[in-house]
Amino acid sequence: MFLMPKSFSLALEDAREELAYATHQAKNLNLRISQLEAVIAQLEALIASGAPAPTPLFDSVKEPVAATQPPALESSVPLWKAIVAALNGDKSDFTVPQALKALERTGRHISSPNRLNIIRNTIIHKEDVFARLGEGHYCVRGFENADKEDSK
Repeated sequence: MFLMPKSFSLALEDAREELAYATHQAKNLNLRISQLEAVIAQLEALIASGAPAPTPLFDSVKEPVAATQPPALESSVPLWKAIVAALNGDKSDFTVPQALKALERTGRHISSPNRLNIIRNTIIHKEDVFARLGEGHYCVRGFENADKEDSK
């Protein structure tokens, strides 16, 4: 049986630790890249459509999203407010999976295996904020007729 010198074992352990750290950093960078791409795509679409800036439903966000802000992994903002903010330009018609993806793009992750049900129940119980358009489709109140107005 061949025994590895202690220096090889230490080098292997160091390499594994560095790989784990680099992988963690890469995941954070990929998350931030996805967030920035989503913000850019939504803002470009809004600018191209000439849509006026909507009146905010709540006063939690006073400034536009800055590209230098790190993603917020944990937040004290209620889930329903995070959903409204994450949807950005898609407030007129969205599904629960779309709301989940929007939340994840903004760094708000739900670690429960029942995350779709958590979001669905939040949307259903906040009737003053969300409206049901049809089977599995919802909108933020005030945007119910946005698609109909765009088609005129």
